[in-house]
Amino acid sequence: MKGIQTKIICRVFIAIQLLSANAYGQVVNDSANTSPFTSLTQEIINLRPNYISEDNVSITNLSDINVNEAAGIVYLVTSADIEKNGYRDLLDIFMDIPGFNIANDVQNSTALTLRGFWTQEAKILYMVDGMPMNDMSFGTFTFFGHLSLTNIDRIEVIKGSDSSIYGGMAGLGVVNIITKTGKRSNGSSYVLGNGFSNDGLSRSSASFHYGTYLLNGMDVSASGGAFKGNRSNSTTKLIDNSMVSFKDSSQIDNAYLNLKLLYKNFEYKIFYDDYSFQDTYNPVTSLSKTILSEIKYGVQVGKIKLSPFLLFKNQIPWNVQYGEPAVYEAQNLITYKVDVGSKATVNINNAISVVSGIEFYSDNARQYRRRLLSPDESTLRFNGYATFFETQIKSKYAFIFLGVRLDKYWLYKNNYSPRISVTKNFTRSNYRGFRNLPSRQCLEKSSFPCSNFRVWLCLPNSL
Repeated sequence: MKGIQTKIICRVFIAIQLLSANAYGQVVNDSANTSPFTSLTQEIINLRPNYISEDNVSITNLSDINVNEAAGIVYLVTSADIEKNGYRDLLDIFMDIPGFNIANDVQNSTALTLRGFWTQEAKILYMVDGMPMNDMSFGTFTFFGHLSLTNIDRIEVIKGSDSSIYGGMAGLGVVNIITKTGKRSNGSSYVLGNGFSNDGLSRSSASFHYGTYLLNGMDVSASGGAFKGNRSNSTTKLIDNSMVSFKDSSQIDNAYLNLKLLYKNFEYKIFYDDYSFQDTYNPVTSLSKTILSEIKYGVQVGKIKLSPFLLFKNQIPWNVQYGEPAVYEAQNLITYKVDVGSKATVNINNAISVVSGIEFYSDNARQYRRRLLSPDESTLRFNGYATFFETQIKSKYAFIFLGVRLDKYWLYKNNYSPRISVTKNFTRSNYRGFRNLPSRQCLEKSSFPCSNFRVWLCLPNSL
């Protein structure tokens, strides 16, 4: 009997509480006819994942488009994201992008995997302000202590081979690191940093940025930084019971300088990067020095926007120091690249736009030490050209991308790469389906499937 009475009393108490809450809600906000829980519920509904952005990206088709409607799987990391999340290194950023993981390459260099695939050897194209950073010997880009985050305005990432614009090194993806301009950060900043691990100093860094936007429309910016440190200060026992101390065998050094001049439709950029890392298990150090320089000018002819460019790249790629000459000297090179071409964007109407381009390039290499060359041995030279065409069709139902790329090599067969992509941004989620059709060369030479179809469903924007 007592049990029944207790249940009745509890139910009456709950009913009274609900009625009083509803009455209170009507008194406080009778015009909206809502309860006091409404505002809290609305706040929860309005919460959005931090990787869903309303910002635009240009990495997919050279024109600004909302990141949620861009063809393929695209991630955008802004300077605000870097500051908010407390990132200290490029690796920290990529560890927060689904699909990327850390791995070690030869000579204990640090690199990434994407969806389980190794990304070194020219599988992901890494760029700084649109200029290619991959080394010209092996197509690699080494992480850890490489480039300061202080000077980065945004990082745009394509996961997958989903663009006709980029060629050989973009098989698994594209990364474009965009540095700050004077207009975006009018002023100067200086940052000093130290890191400690295992009761010892493990890293020291310094970086600066200066930018100004003059009244006549000239944008000038300069940035740079230096890093010196170890991957770790720990001591590890190997499987043969020997001990290895990383404190004196994992040193990394980096220094870089970036200058940009923008004036109306003219753009000039020059970038210098000096990066070296120590092999923990062998008495060698590998270094890579890169100088990039690009001139670009935009011309508007009716509805057509032309962007001719000239790119120069000089590099000492993955040069092994202090090693056995008979082993390493033959692979140490000095390389340079000249790339000239033009890209064009046409907005036919509000629904249809076309982007196309053509480029001619010459890759050159010689031995780091000329004494290794025989008298009749000349500089290696590889020439080629590429052209691409991509159209974007926008309707109330979806964004449709149709594209094709042709790469012509002097020594190899031509490569055709068609592309079809459909994207749709819904109110609460966005759906993307795209197909990378097999290229002609891929069909002729590959022993594994060369085409794939993927579907991408984002989490709701308002949940």
